[in-house]
Amino acid sequence: MSTVLQLNIISGENALYVFDVTGSYSSTNKEGWGQPNTQISEIESAFLSIKEPDSDSFVEVDVFPTLPTTGKIGYEIDPSYFEREELLPGIYEIDYLANSATENLSQSCLFYYYYPLQCCIQEKRNALSLTDFSSDKAKEVYELEALLENAIWAACSGMIDQAKEINDLLRSKCKCCNC
Repeated sequence: MSTVLQLNIISGENALYVFDVTGSYSSTNKEGWGQPNTQISEIESAFLSIKEPDSDSFVEVDVFPTLPTTGKIGYEIDPSYFEREELLPGIYEIDYLANSATENLSQSCLFYYYYPLQCCIQEKRNALSLTDFSSDKAKEVYELEALLENAIWAACSGMIDQAKEINDLLRSKCKCCNC
């Protein structure tokens, strides 16, 4: 058996937080770090290769020695890695690579970052007055909320093309917000 890298990604207001959740080898985690698998101390380099939405290229981020770890330490990916002031909402492709002298470990995943869209929709909702809840503006907010839920569901269900399509629609309707 060999170590199998596992990631957990959490979105912040304007950042992604990447955690190595591979864990230590045990009777219940046979693919974790440690004997008989690769030990963390054997890792000589670790990288995240990240492709942001609407991009054809990856940005490589050296995360060693912060990752790998069995602790609760994550690595913050902020917009400066993409030469931006804000992260774009959409599907991020993330490859995690950890290399020792004898083994190259890797794991890939997709992550849907939607915080700016959620913020925009909330701003639109907050702008409604109590008498607006049956108006066209209110109906638009309800539609945007439903679309965001559908995009999240599609991304979680592996329906990436559908999630991207809904995300693009939401981005076109949420350009005016201060998120």
